[in-house]
Amino acid sequence: MATDINGILANEKPGQNASTGGHGLRNSLFPRTLCSLVEVFTPTYWATSSIIGRKLSRTAYLDGLRGFAAFMVYWLHHQLWAHEDSQMNNAFENGFGWNGHHYFAALPGVRIFFSGGHFAVTVFFVISGYVLSVKPLSLIHAGEFAMLGENVGSALFRRWLRLFLPVIATTFIFMTLLHLFDVKTSIVDKAPTYREEVWNWYKEFNNFAFVFRSGGEPWFSYNFHAWSIPTEFRGSILIYTSLMAFSRCTRNARLLCQLGLISYFIWIADGWFCALFSSGMLLCDLDLLAASGNLPRFFYALEPYKQTIFYCMFAASIYLGGVPSRDADISKLCGSYGWKYLSYLKPQAMWDYKWFFLIWASSFLVSSVPRISWLKAFFETHFCQYLGRISFAFYLVHGPVLWLVADRLYAAVGWSREWHQANTPGWVNCFPLPKSGPLGLEPSFLLIHLSVLPMTLHKTKRPVNENLVLPNVDNQIQNSPSMLVRGTVRLLPLISLALVIFFAIEGYKRHALLKSWSFGYGQWAKEVVVPLEISTEESPSPGPSQIWNQNPTGSNEDGHIDLSKITLPLPEQDSGLSTIDKTHNEIFSLSTSSGRYFPISFGEYETLNPNIIPHPSSDSKWIIVAQQKTQDDVPAYSRISVQLVCDALFRPSDDDYDYNNRDNNYFINAGGKNGNEKSLTCVTTPNILPIAATNSGNRCQGRWEPLTLNVGPHDARLFYGPQIPYVIYGSNSRYTCFGQWIHDFRMLFDWIPSLKEGVTGIDESGDVFRTPTELYRPAPYGEVEKNWFIFWDTNGDAYVHYDVWPQRSFAKVENQKKSRLLGERFPDNSIVGPDLAILSSTADSSCMNKYMPEIQDFSNEFIHQATNSLSITLCKRSELICQPSDFNTFIFTIFQKKVHVGGARSSYEPYAMLFRRTAPFELHGISTKPFWIHGRKTLQQEAGAREMVDDTLFLAFGIDDSRTAGIDVQAGDLLKDMGISIEKNWKQIGEDIGVDPDVILATSHGRRSIDVFAELDPSKSNWDYICQMEGQIPHLYGQSAIEIPGGRQLLISLEDMNIPHCIVTSGTNALVTGWLEILKLPRPNHLVVAEDVSKGKPDPTCYLKGQLRLSGIKAVNDKDFLVVEDAPAGIRAGRAAGFKVVALTTTHTVEQVKNAGADWIIDDLRDLKVFDRDENNRVRIGFDNVRFCKNKSDII
Repeated sequence: MATDINGILANEKPGQNASTGGHGLRNSLFPRTLCSLVEVFTPTYWATSSIIGRKLSRTAYLDGLRGFAAFMVYWLHHQLWAHEDSQMNNAFENGFGWNGHHYFAALPGVRIFFSGGHFAVTVFFVISGYVLSVKPLSLIHAGEFAMLGENVGSALFRRWLRLFLPVIATTFIFMTLLHLFDVKTSIVDKAPTYREEVWNWYKEFNNFAFVFRSGGEPWFSYNFHAWSIPTEFRGSILIYTSLMAFSRCTRNARLLCQLGLISYFIWIADGWFCALFSSGMLLCDLDLLAASGNLPRFFYALEPYKQTIFYCMFAASIYLGGVPSRDADISKLCGSYGWKYLSYLKPQAMWDYKWFFLIWASSFLVSSVPRISWLKAFFETHFCQYLGRISFAFYLVHGPVLWLVADRLYAAVGWSREWHQANTPGWVNCFPLPKSGPLGLEPSFLLIHLSVLPMTLHKTKRPVNENLVLPNVDNQIQNSPSMLVRGTVRLLPLISLALVIFFAIEGYKRHALLKSWSFGYGQWAKEVVVPLEISTEESPSPGPSQIWNQNPTGSNEDGHIDLSKITLPLPEQDSGLSTIDKTHNEIFSLSTSSGRYFPISFGEYETLNPNIIPHPSSDSKWIIVAQQKTQDDVPAYSRISVQLVCDALFRPSDDDYDYNNRDNNYFINAGGKNGNEKSLTCVTTPNILPIAATNSGNRCQGRWEPLTLNVGPHDARLFYGPQIPYVIYGSNSRYTCFGQWIHDFRMLFDWIPSLKEGVTGIDESGDVFRTPTELYRPAPYGEVEKNWFIFWDTNGDAYVHYDVWPQRSFAKVENQKKSRLLGERFPDNSIVGPDLAILSSTADSSCMNKYMPEIQDFSNEFIHQATNSLSITLCKRSELICQPSDFNTFIFTIFQKKVHVGGARSSYEPYAMLFRRTAPFELHGISTKPFWIHGRKTLQQEAGAREMVDDTLFLAFGIDDSRTAGIDVQAGDLLKDMGISIEKNWKQIGEDIGVDPDVILATSHGRRSIDVFAELDPSKSNWDYICQMEGQIPHLYGQSAIEIPGGRQLLISLEDMNIPHCIVTSGTNALVTGWLEILKLPRPNHLVVAEDVSKGKPDPTCYLKGQLRLSGIKAVNDKDFLVVEDAPAGIRAGRAAGFKVVALTTTHTVEQVKNAGADWIIDDLRDLKVFDRDENNRVRIGFDNVRFCKNKSDII
């Protein structure tokens, strides 16, 4: 195909030394570098002397077509990159009329010049199939089979080097430049050190270059555009293998085999790229046969119509090449202008519809170009031939130039994104230009390419060699891989000098920006932070936080606080339903501006019961698993069931199509028709998770007999255990009808080990559940077992939780190092421990009786487990002092109340549950309200490993058994309105004295025990009994106690800052000191306990005594003290003493503490911040997430 080019050494004259050259002036480094600098800015396109008189080859038009296709890839990537922030990039890759917009750039035919990159890639593959076949097919036609074997063997041996060595060179240079110049890019996060970066590059390239991997990432982080290189190599292997297989066939048999191969890859297997390579092979065979006059006879009958046929093929290729390609959802193609009926042609086997149409488009184009004279002449022009010579290098290099240089230039003229504001703010709007003009042809966009395009295409002026300095490694490797190395070595000084200049400018901007930022921050602090401090100023400004100043000595009159001037923040999220907060705990997404959930898309597949876990090797990607929905007319369980899995990315949602209005019952509109701002979408082809089917024999009887016909897993749940991902699924059982199985997910997925802490590689762990392992329970067991989950205790032992209602049931998994292989006899119950729930049943029953949702119709209402388990610590990540322990870490899970509402439809109300992670795993709390996911009505599933309350937690759920979605929430939001059940002491006392424990609990919070017993049992209302009873509580129930979130950090902060504080409690001295010792909390210098006062709360005496102990004198301004309380009795006592009171909602509802007279209400002590002292020695205290402020007129 390509003309022969002499090697790098071809310009040496006889007698010259290859290393020094023939001219003395150029023997020194400086003159040679100076000459190179002059030459480096001279594009090959201007150096015409080398091509004068050159005779073009028969297939020169293919060089030009390939070069023009490379330019289309370059143009598409720049269009999408520049227009990304405005989301107008959606207009390029969607059909004409997308979202009501009619752009010139989206018109059929015109659109390929703006978004023809996908079309161009398929043209690459067809041309590759053609070019790789020329020599072997020529030998086959000539009957030279011995030479055919030598040719194919030699070509196959060199093919990997020719394809991957340029990728190695360009990506390694790009990776090195990031560290050499400390450059930030939005496509890859730099490792802390260059050594780690090289290691990351090496590991990722190993996986990238292994072309037979069945899953994992198709992208190479250091050059996303190189995804096509492994595909190119696989296609090359296909071509060489097919040609050898067909070499002994007759002409007609060989052509039929090629057609059959193309058909197989289109309609039977999803092998779109194989079809493209095979199409190029077929076109090459036909062209060679035509040149020798040996075409099949029927082709000659079409000779009179040849011109018409090829013009029609060309027109069809232009139209089909513009297929909308934003995503793989065929319903969106059906709704695109001009594509409704064509969408029906998509084969069932092909997941992404665009490749089907692009196969035809690229094949038609390559076959029609040489038959249309003016079109062939265009691709044989000097410009196209030049692009053809550098096409491979142009393809590899345009990405790094875009990410390193063009990205900053786009930001400078106004095409900036949020990433620029945070990482390269010095470049943002340096010289803004107007964005007016047609989409894709804006002057501000086009002007950038006056510098970026020459920078991408520049070359060293070598008339004989005609190679690019950086990009044109294509021709070098056509001769020898060593050419690439030598060219790269010569290039490095020139690249370094150019980039030193470029990034020196950026460094200057960064320095100037730092000075500007420092000044701006000082101004912001004066304007925003200072006025928020509570003072006597007339008009404090609103802002994002609340700061309170306290004078502990009370001796300074300037310390007077005017609390009427305070301003507080409140979240401004619209719940969509004004009364929902009274019956449900509405949860909002952390990442969508509307707070609503996001759809989960598997392309054209309808799925159920989705799962989400973080990807092991990419911070931006996720792994999603869901059950593929089968036809509704197939009886339940009497079908083949499969789980789909893919890598997924968050992408802006552009679904204006309403899916036949089927979402209207589930979505609350919030911007756009369906309100979806983004979706979690497969970026790899959804594959079937290879879970082996199981057989239950004749164990399914009666109404469960249809389950005997079930094939495959149901309702898989994907989650992280301690360091290892697992999948639990339902399948036919070995000991009953239908049971639960577990498998190490890494055995089913192309798992890439990660350096992230807490993620274990396949070879780093034991053999727990490395093979499919059936879980089982102590007898009795049901015919159909569902919805089990695994949890782990502090020692790493696994337990299976079977039921949550009407009573809990769980047991320890024994002999965990022994995984049972399929086909082995089911073992006896010796490897499952006894049901341990009986040990916690007494404590659990009172909690469940009080907080479990009520069941009224036992025939239609059920409570069942819904999710995997999650270990959650009731601390924030920012609370470095608060470390996970048995006192503050629990097992978190979600259960559901399911109500049949007619037919096969059900409604679900999800609740949260916490229980201890140490035996006997007693319940700690149950949410008193079900969740309400903002924007819809039900929740089914969540997945996770270990969290803290301020971590993001993903919940994945199904919509009406037809769609899937998810929401990212703060873990702590799921624990709101939690009914806590650890008041064991009062429960035991209530049973001893014959009083309902709930009555005691309702009246005891915040009150002295001696006052409570005076009302309930006066015989025990004496200090001897009270002190003895309360003194035993920390030792008897220490394992059941938890810290109030934020309490430890607050106490330590007060101690470290030497801020006077006093604990005023209704408990005895023995109780308080016992808890401080058990929980290892710092003991304050001042305590007021029950024995110190004659009357307990709500009498104010206790707080007045605390005031006296802190100040040493009685005449202290009441407003110099702040009371923090969680019980209505204590709030009333603080208010009666004349102090302002901050109330927590850790033991009572917002309404209860509000009615008691609280001035502020916050969730817990994490929202109370102690900052420092000001210049007047006043303590500054701030509040976060204020739920209520008494003076509502000051709430913003």
